[in-house]
Amino acid sequence: MFQLYSIMTALEAVEFSYSNGIYAGDLFITKEGNHKQHDWNIRRSARAPSESLIIFGMPNYFSIIRLPMADFGRDRQLNNIEMFRVYNQICDCLVNEYGIYVTNTSFGYCGKGRWNDVLRFHVITHPKWLVDTEDNEQPLQHLPNSEHQHKMTELVRGIVEKILQKQ
Repeated sequence: MFQLYSIMTALEAVEFSYSNGIYAGDLFITKEGNHKQHDWNIRRSARAPSESLIIFGMPNYFSIIRLPMADFGRDRQLNNIEMFRVYNQICDCLVNEYGIYVTNTSFGYCGKGRWNDVLRFHVITHPKWLVDTEDNEQPLQHLPNSEHQHKMTELVRGIVEKILQKQ
């Protein structure tokens, strides 16, 4: 596959005058050991991982969550290594405890700003998390679409608070 991508890159670079970009594709290995590929091309912008999961028939919701560290009332700022470790602990919790996929890397989405440290997550979740959990006596009701972003932000915010309390 990598050899094929290399050939494809060389052909398209000449044909379409691409001088930069990354040749990328979404490659999956199923539980049965089969390979599935989706959405290959030269990338010069964002990916659409939630679309890639369609090939497995997985319902999903994609969300971008940006959380300034100042929102958590930290009395001291974290250094770069601490930020990296905290971010990865949060990602680990999202994936392993909640089954929420994080589709970006920490290098681009956590960092120290001039005025504010920030955590940013691109997440894909199953719609089961997009339910109203306020009234325990009523059966679960799916939230209206207008409330999905808020629900995901609050879920991730709670995980961040849990991780930061351990620091």
